[in-house]
Amino acid sequence: MNDSDFEILKYIGLNYTYSQMATQMNISESNIKYRMKRLEKITKTESRKDLLNLLIKNVPKLVNPKRYTKDINRSLGGYNIILTSL
Repeated sequence: MNDSDFEILKYIGLNYTYSQMATQMNISESNIKYRMKRLEKITKTESRKDLLNLLIKNVPKLVNPKRYTKDINRSLGGYNIILTSL
């Protein structure tokens, strides 16, 4: 996984749409979809929702603590995961 993948994971936690992710990352929406399929394959998940649930369960294992901090907050019936670069 690379920095772009971690950025996509951050935006999944923030409930961004693919279009919003693409705008923020300055890449195409089709590139976001391709990367999402790749992330699902890597994580053995079948959907964006499954990937989010995996993140919620395993953020400390998935995130390099020297490069990122985590903040998990409840919001509107779901969770927001914010991975902020140090």
